[in-house]
Parts: sequence; C-alpha cells; structure tokens
Amino acid sequence: MVSKKLNLKSREALAELSLHDKNAYLQEVAGLIMAVRGEEPRRSLPPEELCRGTRPMAMSRCLINGRKVACR
Repeated sequence: MVSKKLNLKSREALAELSLHDKNAYLQEVAGLIMAVRGEEPRRSLPPEELCRGTRPMAMSRCLINGRKVACR
C-alpha cells in the first residue's frame, strides 16, 4: 500500500466550520483516502435516501438541510 500524507485541517479550523462545511470537508477527505487506496468512489445519496430507516413509520417527513423530504 502506498503511504501518502494528507494535509488535514486543525481541530480549531474544523471547529469554525458550519455543519454543512464540516460534512463537505469530511466527504472530501474520505474521497482522497479512497483514491489513495485505489477504491471506487461511492455515489452520493439523495436526501430521500439519507433519512430512510432513521425515523419511526409514523413520521412521514424528514428535515434535511432545512427542507422537508418524504421518507420511506
């Protein structure tokens, strides 16, 4: 396996990011790690699939990024 040093943000810099920006940054880091390992990138899930299985059946709507989406 090839060893590669990643330039990661400090804890302080990460703490200053919004939740949305932290998520985007961590997805980017995960993509870099997968590329170094030679793995295929994973597809992004649409909001409707992100909330699947996380709420009781009685809850028919989920709130993702400030907007309501139908859950299955």
